[in-house]
Amino acid sequence: MPLPQNDSFAFRISIHCPFHYCLPHSSHLNFSTPDSQCQFNRSGILCGHCQQGLSTVFGSSHCQQCSNIYLFLIVPIAIAGLVLVLLLFILNLTVTDGTINAFILYVNIISINTPMFFPHTGKLAPAYTFISLANLDLGIQTCFYNGMDDYAKMWLQLAFPFYLIFIATSLIITSRYSTTIQRLTARRALPVLATLFLLSYTKMLLIVSSILFQYSKIIHLSSKQTTLLMAWSVDANIPLFGVKFTTLFLVCLLLFLILIPFNIILLFTKTLSRFKFITRFKPLLDAYQGPYKIKFYYWTGVQLVIRVVFYGISSLDRNINLTIGIMLLTIIVGLEAIIRVRE
Repeated sequence: MPLPQNDSFAFRISIHCPFHYCLPHSSHLNFSTPDSQCQFNRSGILCGHCQQGLSTVFGSSHCQQCSNIYLFLIVPIAIAGLVLVLLLFILNLTVTDGTINAFILYVNIISINTPMFFPHTGKLAPAYTFISLANLDLGIQTCFYNGMDDYAKMWLQLAFPFYLIFIATSLIITSRYSTTIQRLTARRALPVLATLFLLSYTKMLLIVSSILFQYSKIIHLSSKQTTLLMAWSVDANIPLFGVKFTTLFLVCLLLFLILIPFNIILLFTKTLSRFKFITRFKPLLDAYQGPYKIKFYYWTGVQLVIRVVFYGISSLDRNINLTIGIMLLTIIVGLEAIIRVRE
């Protein structure tokens, strides 16, 4: 892409452009109008920005004209989060019931492969909305405020899972001082917290991975020299070593250092149980392991690994992705049916 410099010419070229930003199968390059390779009203390096005066929206990679009036969406979103947590408490829809574990796994897998299952997310589709809501997304294409970019969108997507976990934690703490809340929460507090963390796992995995691991190589061509640069694929216009990106990177690195041990502990609980620090998490681990036979206590950990594997293959060619995805799902369903992992 042309850069305004004093050189006789200066371009930045990359052979990899995010498929949901750039026009698919576009081989035509116009140096005078590089934004012609972008779709959904996007512009900038690797089409990472919205065009002037437009804002990115939830539910897709589209850019459109937005108003700050959409900030009022925070009220129904906050209420929806509170209602979700209360329903988990009241209806006892927690991970101690193995059925909900399978449901969360399958909707997570579909969410990871959204572009394959729902190629036109700009259109309102009940199935897409349901899958998105089950994965703690809005499920509709909507603005939030004027001027929102993909960087701010990342922070807002992280905020909702933390909000849910904050509500559940607050209820647990408050129950120690209120008999009414204590009766409501009863013995469901830790299972609800465990369920919310499992619900949030895939969403946080996708966000953390997009910040820690999604980068593109860009060749900087100028009349003076040729340089190889690295850029963040989500928004290549944000400097990698600037304050904004570094802050987001460190937060996601911390989350990554929580998610990986969480996965390892659930996978190797029986082996790690000899260490005293693991016993501190036993009530929480019991919530995940409750539905399964003792020798299959690692099954929740296996399901987390399956999510990671599906995320890994989601970047492959769509035909290969579909083939591998169907094979893996068949194996998962078959294993659960044959070995009978549940009590």
